[in-house]
Amino acid sequence: MVDDVMAAQLSRRGLLKRSALAAVAVGGGAALLSACGSDSTSPVKKAAAAGGPGAPPKASAVTGTAVYLNYPDWIGKDTVANFQAKFPGAKIKQTAAGFDSVSGVAQTVAQNPGAYDMLLADVSIAQQLQAGGFLLPVSEANVPGLKNIEPRLKELYPYGMPLDTGYTGFAYRRDLIDEDLKTWADFWRVAPAHAHKITVVGIDRSIVGAALNLNGADANSTKQADLDAAKKSLLELKPNVLSFKTFGVGQTLEDGSAVMALGYNYDIVPAVQKDPRLVWVTPEEGTGGYVEGIAGVSKTDVADTVRAFMDYCIQPDDYAGFVNLTHSPRTSSIADDKIDKAMLDPLFDLPENVQIFKFLGGEGTKAFSRVWSEVQAH
Repeated sequence: MVDDVMAAQLSRRGLLKRSALAAVAVGGGAALLSACGSDSTSPVKKAAAAGGPGAPPKASAVTGTAVYLNYPDWIGKDTVANFQAKFPGAKIKQTAAGFDSVSGVAQTVAQNPGAYDMLLADVSIAQQLQAGGFLLPVSEANVPGLKNIEPRLKELYPYGMPLDTGYTGFAYRRDLIDEDLKTWADFWRVAPAHAHKITVVGIDRSIVGAALNLNGADANSTKQADLDAAKKSLLELKPNVLSFKTFGVGQTLEDGSAVMALGYNYDIVPAVQKDPRLVWVTPEEGTGGYVEGIAGVSKTDVADTVRAFMDYCIQPDDYAGFVNLTHSPRTSSIADDKIDKAMLDPLFDLPENVQIFKFLGGEGTKAFSRVWSEVQAH
């Protein structure tokens, strides 16, 4: 299963990598990726042996050990065992060693391109790997299961096999707030009336992104004027906040300690489903979100096994196992008859006005972190 090196400490949502790993490429990391990717003498060691990159691999070509950089338990319970039973010549070795790197996942892969064959990556990580030439090309031709992915999500995540999504919004107690809230502006406006009864996700990309949307800017904006306005808005909100939490924001609505909560849909919507007094809001101004999945590493020498594994993970039984175990918003309806009905709620689907968190570059990443650090320091 997973290497012991981090299994005891690591929790997929406890760490909330979308915050921790947003700091990739600061201090020259982007240059490192570009420099590493400029080596034209280091292509994929072993292209898809069965028919080349334009065809799915033959079963006989799915061999060797593929190392998967992944969070513990962020996979269907039986996926690895079932895959290995189908392809007896192949092994999947999961490891979390790499997510602990302070330099970030993309730099970890760039510095050790032979150590990993595939990894769990959101758009911002995948974009960095792509810029450095570290992404294994995939298509519906060599990973047929991509045809099962919802077209819009496939467009948003062209880097590998998209597995799950998420976006920010807020929920509130309709019995205690006697009006229909619809916008970030509404959240900020009513906050003073419920001081210290508000919880907020404490992740820089998420909360700064919300403040950017509040002021009419994109959640990925790195313009100084936009960031200054976002900081001002966050400082106005902060005195009313009970706590900033990396995870468990929805729990504060369940236990009654909060009247309003701002965070990710996968965290808060389950509470909304349980309590008819709660209302979920996807703010009209726009919202930040993510798509993540399995991305292959271009320097792998088991490309056939990597592509076959991506394809296997979206097969109905195994994809249902993944969604039911992790309670992740899905990217495909292929297994809907096997998935917990609560996970089919449209509130888990990415809204039309979502702005996917992208890689901001070294300076942009530092600018976001600086805004959030200054808000926390006040």
